[in-house]
Amino acid sequence: MRLFNSEFEVSMRVLLLLDTFNSSLDLDQIMYLDFFTIFSKNYGLEGENINGDSDYRINSLTMQPDLYKNAIRELVTSGFIVVRSEQDGFRYRINESGRKLCKSMTSDYSIQYKNNATLTRMRFIEASIESIKTFAKQKEGK
Repeated sequence: MRLFNSEFEVSMRVLLLLDTFNSSLDLDQIMYLDFFTIFSKNYGLEGENINGDSDYRINSLTMQPDLYKNAIRELVTSGFIVVRSEQDGFRYRINESGRKLCKSMTSDYSIQYKNNATLTRMRFIEASIESIKTFAKQKEGK
């Protein structure tokens, strides 16, 4: 059994991220913003690396889009987020049921994730996916 990045863990992080951002996000935004939130310190966002210090780079999530897709699918079918089809693809937004679930999350991990997600939101709320990807490359020296 995987401790980190299980489908369940990713789905809870996605839910907390959508709750914090309070806007619709696409899959790429969710993956990048989640990564920045987990490794906040590595990306200069003032928070702590909540999964511990690591040399993981943003390209490691390019190997995991299916994990995020499955987690999002589970959140949609469970009635915690809604999906909307737009010209540029699918966008996901938390609903009231998802917000209620987020309010019930009180573990140290979820509290730290929420704190880091707030820092991530402050930095990227208006950012396009292109500028988010550029930021990641710059921080990683590519």
